[in-house]
Amino acid sequence: MAHDWDPLFASIGEAVTPDWEAAARYVDDFSLAQLGELLEWCSLPPTVAAANKAGLSAARELLRHDLDGFWEAVEQGHARMVRFWLRDVFVYVVDDRDVTDLRDSMPRLRWSGVLVAAGFDDNR
Repeated sequence: MAHDWDPLFASIGEAVTPDWEAAARYVDDFSLAQLGELLEWCSLPPTVAAANKAGLSAARELLRHDLDGFWEAVEQGHARMVRFWLRDVFVYVVDDRDVTDLRDSMPRLRWSGVLVAAGFDDNR
């Protein structure tokens, strides 16, 4: 992982509409192998401490919650997220000054591949 990698942004092409249903299906199909990789790349709550059946169930629940929060922030706006347009891409950046659910969820959504499933750029 690069030292300048910033997990608090997501980008999507101007002509791309996020496919929230595809992202939800991705979460439903999230596997033990994917959970194992996610555990290597970002910190997760104690309920998701291991790549086992219980951890997978907890991870799916957590990713669903994260996705719902990000969807709401994209669709309705969020006090701690800005959206700007850069050439032909929309970029969403989460303010990292305050601890929020959105700030905590962005690394999980990016590293898990959930945002890619929704159509966002693969910036992992």
